[in-house]
Amino acid sequence: MIPYQTLDILGDPTPWVLVKPSSSKDWAVLWLQGWGSTIESNFEIVDQIAQKSGTAFAMIDYAGFGKHSVPLPETTREQQHLEVVAAYDELKRLGYKNIIACGHSFGSYMSALLASKRELAGIILRAPAIYADSEFTMKQKDRDDATYQAFKKTVQPDSPLAALYAVQNYHGPVYVFEYGADEIIPRNIPQSYFANAAQGNYLYIPNAPHSPKMTTDPQQYNSYIETAITSILALLQQNQTKL
Repeated sequence: MIPYQTLDILGDPTPWVLVKPSSSKDWAVLWLQGWGSTIESNFEIVDQIAQKSGTAFAMIDYAGFGKHSVPLPETTREQQHLEVVAAYDELKRLGYKNIIACGHSFGSYMSALLASKRELAGIILRAPAIYADSEFTMKQKDRDDATYQAFKKTVQPDSPLAALYAVQNYHGPVYVFEYGADEIIPRNIPQSYFANAAQGNYLYIPNAPHSPKMTTDPQQYNSYIETAITSILALLQQNQTKL
Protein backbone atom coordinates (compact mmCIF):
# COMPACT_ATOMS: atom_id res chain seq x y z
CA MET A 1 0.00 0.00 0.00
CA ILE A 2 1.31 3.44 -0.94
CA PRO A 3 1.59 5.63 2.21
CA TYR A 4 -0.01 8.80 0.85
CA GLN A 5 0.16 11.99 2.89
CA THR A 6 -0.69 15.62 2.09
CA LEU A 7 1.58 18.64 1.97
CA ASP A 8 -0.01 21.52 3.84
CA ILE A 9 0.17 24.21 1.16
CA LEU A 10 -2.32 27.06 1.49
CA GLY A 11 -5.02 26.56 -1.13
CA ASP A 12 -3.15 23.62 -2.69
CA PRO A 13 -3.25 20.36 -0.72
CA THR A 14 -0.66 18.28 -2.57
CA PRO A 15 -0.41 14.47 -2.30
CA TRP A 16 3.05 13.28 -1.33
CA VAL A 17 4.79 10.13 -0.17
CA LEU A 18 7.87 9.57 1.97
CA VAL A 19 9.61 6.20 1.78
CA LYS A 20 11.81 5.66 4.86
CA PRO A 21 13.97 2.51 4.70
CA SER A 22 15.71 3.46 7.96
CA SER A 23 15.63 6.01 10.74
CA SER A 24 18.63 7.89 9.34
CA LYS A 25 18.02 11.49 8.36
CA ASP A 26 21.41 12.21 6.88
CA TRP A 27 20.15 11.93 3.28
CA ALA A 28 16.93 12.16 1.32
CA VAL A 29 16.07 12.18 -2.37
CA LEU A 30 13.28 14.30 -3.80
CA TRP A 31 12.20 12.18 -6.77
CA LEU A 32 10.55 14.42 -9.36
CA GLN A 33 8.88 12.39 -12.06
CA GLY A 34 8.08 13.40 -15.61
CA TRP A 35 5.06 15.07 -17.17
CA GLY A 36 1.99 12.92 -16.71
CA SER A 37 3.70 10.54 -14.28
CA THR A 38 2.39 10.00 -10.77
CA ILE A 39 3.36 8.70 -7.37
CA GLU A 40 1.53 5.48 -8.20
CA SER A 41 3.38 4.88 -11.47
CA ASN A 42 6.79 5.56 -9.87
CA PHE A 43 6.33 4.00 -6.46
CA GLU A 44 7.69 0.54 -7.25
CA ILE A 45 11.06 1.70 -8.63
CA VAL A 46 11.38 4.40 -5.96
CA ASP A 47 10.72 1.91 -3.18
CA GLN A 48 13.31 -0.47 -4.66
CA ILE A 49 16.00 2.20 -4.87
CA ALA A 50 15.19 3.46 -1.38
CA GLN A 51 15.52 -0.02 0.12
CA LYS A 52 18.75 -0.86 -1.74
CA SER A 53 20.42 2.48 -0.99
CA GLY A 54 19.07 2.88 2.54
CA THR A 55 18.07 6.43 1.58
CA ALA A 56 14.73 8.14 2.15
CA PHE A 57 12.80 9.12 -0.98
CA ALA A 58 9.96 11.61 -1.33
CA MET A 59 7.53 12.10 -4.23
CA ILE A 60 4.58 14.36 -5.00
CA ASP A 61 1.66 14.35 -7.39
CA TYR A 62 2.01 17.65 -9.22
CA ALA A 63 -1.11 19.74 -9.68
CA GLY A 64 -3.03 18.22 -12.58
CA PHE A 65 -1.79 14.64 -12.10
CA GLY A 66 -2.42 11.57 -9.97
CA LYS A 67 -4.49 12.16 -6.86
CA HIS A 68 -4.10 15.96 -7.02
CA SER A 69 -7.50 17.65 -7.11
CA VAL A 70 -6.63 20.53 -9.48
CA PRO A 71 -7.62 19.88 -13.13
CA LEU A 72 -4.65 19.85 -15.49
CA PRO A 73 -5.94 22.66 -17.78
CA GLU A 74 -5.96 25.04 -14.78
CA THR A 75 -2.40 24.33 -13.66
CA THR A 76 0.73 26.41 -14.16
CA ARG A 77 4.37 25.43 -13.92
CA GLU A 78 4.71 28.09 -11.26
CA GLN A 79 2.19 26.23 -9.08
CA GLN A 80 3.92 22.90 -9.68
CA HIS A 81 7.28 24.45 -8.83
CA LEU A 82 5.92 25.85 -5.56
CA GLU A 83 4.75 22.33 -4.71
CA VAL A 84 8.27 21.02 -5.31
CA VAL A 85 9.72 23.72 -3.04
CA ALA A 86 7.14 22.82 -0.38
CA ALA A 87 8.17 19.15 -0.55
CA TYR A 88 11.81 20.15 -0.03
CA ASP A 89 10.82 22.35 2.91
CA GLU A 90 8.85 19.50 4.47
CA LEU A 91 11.89 17.21 4.24
CA LYS A 92 13.96 19.86 5.98
CA ARG A 93 11.25 20.32 8.62
CA LEU A 94 11.40 16.57 9.26
CA GLY A 95 15.14 16.86 9.88
CA TYR A 96 16.74 15.57 6.66
CA LYS A 97 20.18 17.12 6.30
CA ASN A 98 21.30 16.50 2.71
CA ILE A 99 18.69 16.54 -0.04
CA ILE A 100 19.27 15.43 -3.63
CA ALA A 101 16.88 16.40 -6.41
CA CYS A 102 16.45 13.55 -8.89
CA GLY A 103 14.29 14.43 -11.88
CA HIS A 104 13.15 12.89 -15.12
CA SER A 105 12.10 15.04 -18.08
CA PHE A 106 9.69 17.66 -16.62
CA GLY A 107 10.95 16.65 -13.18
CA SER A 108 14.51 17.53 -14.24
CA TYR A 109 13.33 21.01 -15.18
CA MET A 110 11.77 21.28 -11.72
CA SER A 111 15.01 19.99 -10.15
CA ALA A 112 17.09 22.61 -11.93
CA LEU A 113 14.77 25.41 -10.83
CA LEU A 114 14.83 24.09 -7.25
CA ALA A 115 18.62 24.60 -7.19
CA SER A 116 18.04 28.34 -7.46
CA LYS A 117 15.69 28.33 -4.45
CA ARG A 118 17.08 25.82 -1.99
CA GLU A 119 20.38 24.17 -1.00
CA LEU A 120 20.86 20.80 -2.69
CA ALA A 121 23.49 18.11 -2.12
CA GLY A 122 23.28 17.08 -5.77
CA ILE A 123 21.12 17.21 -8.89
CA ILE A 124 20.31 14.29 -11.18
CA LEU A 125 18.76 15.31 -14.51
CA ARG A 126 17.51 12.35 -16.54
CA ALA A 127 16.42 13.15 -20.11
CA PRO A 128 15.83 16.72 -18.92
CA ALA A 129 13.12 18.90 -20.40
CA ILE A 130 13.21 22.68 -20.53
CA TYR A 131 10.60 25.34 -21.27
CA ALA A 132 10.36 28.97 -22.26
CA ASP A 133 10.28 31.25 -19.20
CA SER A 134 7.39 33.16 -20.73
CA GLU A 135 5.15 30.12 -20.12
CA PHE A 136 5.98 29.72 -16.43
CA THR A 137 2.82 31.43 -15.20
CA MET A 138 0.66 30.42 -18.17
CA LYS A 139 -2.16 27.95 -17.61
CA GLN A 140 -1.82 24.61 -19.34
CA LYS A 141 -4.99 25.19 -21.33
CA ASP A 142 -3.41 28.27 -22.95
CA ARG A 143 -0.23 26.58 -24.17
CA ASP A 144 0.42 25.59 -27.77
CA ASP A 145 2.26 22.32 -28.34
CA ALA A 146 3.48 23.28 -31.81
CA THR A 147 5.25 26.30 -30.31
CA TYR A 148 6.92 24.08 -27.71
CA GLN A 149 8.05 21.52 -30.29
CA ALA A 150 9.74 24.30 -32.27
CA PHE A 151 11.25 25.83 -29.11
CA LYS A 152 12.98 22.59 -28.02
CA LYS A 153 15.21 22.56 -31.08
CA THR A 154 16.48 26.11 -30.43
CA VAL A 155 17.90 25.54 -26.91
CA GLN A 156 21.64 26.12 -26.64
CA PRO A 157 24.03 26.44 -23.63
CA ASP A 158 23.83 30.24 -23.77
CA SER A 159 20.05 30.43 -24.15
CA PRO A 160 18.62 32.94 -21.63
CA LEU A 161 16.55 30.43 -19.66
CA ALA A 162 15.98 30.29 -15.90
CA ALA A 163 16.66 26.54 -15.65
CA LEU A 164 20.05 26.89 -17.36
CA TYR A 165 20.93 29.88 -15.18
CA ALA A 166 20.00 27.84 -12.10
CA VAL A 167 22.41 25.05 -13.07
CA GLN A 168 25.09 27.60 -13.98
CA ASN A 169 24.88 29.18 -10.53
CA TYR A 170 24.78 25.86 -8.70
CA HIS A 171 28.24 24.68 -7.63
CA GLY A 172 27.43 21.16 -6.46
CA PRO A 173 27.55 17.91 -8.48
CA VAL A 174 25.21 17.64 -11.47
CA TYR A 175 24.54 14.33 -13.24
CA VAL A 176 22.97 14.66 -16.70
CA PHE A 177 21.53 11.62 -18.49
CA GLU A 178 21.04 11.55 -22.25
CA TYR A 179 18.97 8.70 -23.65
CA GLY A 180 20.21 7.63 -27.07
CA ALA A 181 16.80 6.81 -28.54
CA ASP A 182 14.92 9.67 -26.87
CA GLU A 183 12.13 10.69 -29.23
CA ILE A 184 10.86 13.53 -27.01
CA ILE A 185 13.92 15.40 -25.70
CA PRO A 186 16.48 16.34 -28.39
CA ARG A 187 20.10 15.95 -27.33
CA ASN A 188 20.81 19.69 -27.48
CA ILE A 189 18.83 20.07 -24.23
CA PRO A 190 20.79 17.68 -21.96
CA GLN A 191 23.98 18.96 -23.56
CA SER A 192 22.98 22.54 -22.73
CA TYR A 193 22.36 21.66 -19.09
CA PHE A 194 25.71 19.87 -18.90
CA ALA A 195 27.57 22.79 -20.47
CA ASN A 196 26.33 25.03 -17.65
CA ALA A 197 27.28 22.68 -14.79
CA ALA A 198 30.28 23.62 -12.65
CA GLN A 199 30.67 19.97 -11.59
CA GLY A 200 29.17 18.14 -14.53
CA ASN A 201 28.89 14.40 -15.10
CA TYR A 202 27.39 13.17 -18.39
CA LEU A 203 25.88 9.70 -18.77
CA TYR A 204 24.88 8.55 -22.24
CA ILE A 205 22.62 5.51 -22.44
CA PRO A 206 22.56 4.04 -25.96
CA ASN A 207 19.23 2.87 -27.39
CA ALA A 208 17.26 4.07 -24.37
CA PRO A 209 13.92 5.74 -25.18
CA HIS A 210 12.41 8.56 -23.18
CA SER A 211 10.30 6.27 -21.00
CA PRO A 212 10.45 2.58 -20.00
CA LYS A 213 6.81 2.31 -21.09
CA MET A 214 8.06 2.70 -24.65
CA THR A 215 10.20 -0.44 -24.48
CA THR A 216 9.37 -4.13 -24.83
CA ASP A 217 11.16 -4.80 -21.53
CA PRO A 218 10.47 -1.95 -19.07
CA GLN A 219 12.00 -3.91 -16.18
CA GLN A 220 15.38 -4.08 -17.88
CA TYR A 221 15.29 -0.32 -18.37
CA ASN A 222 14.20 0.26 -14.76
CA SER A 223 16.98 -2.03 -13.52
CA TYR A 224 19.56 0.06 -15.34
CA ILE A 225 18.16 3.30 -13.91
CA GLU A 226 17.99 1.73 -10.45
CA THR A 227 21.66 0.71 -10.64
CA ALA A 228 22.74 4.11 -11.95
CA ILE A 229 20.86 6.09 -9.30
CA THR A 230 21.99 3.80 -6.48
CA SER A 231 25.61 4.20 -7.59
CA ILE A 232 25.32 7.98 -7.78
CA LEU A 233 23.79 8.13 -4.30
CA ALA A 234 26.63 6.03 -2.91
CA LEU A 235 29.18 8.29 -4.59
CA LEU A 236 27.58 11.50 -3.32
CA GLN A 237 27.36 10.15 0.22
CA GLN A 238 30.96 8.93 0.12
CA ASN A 239 32.24 12.29 -1.11
CA GLN A 240 30.26 14.14 1.56
CA THR A 241 31.76 11.91 4.24
CA LYS A 242 35.28 12.86 3.12
CA LEU A 243 34.62 16.59 3.46
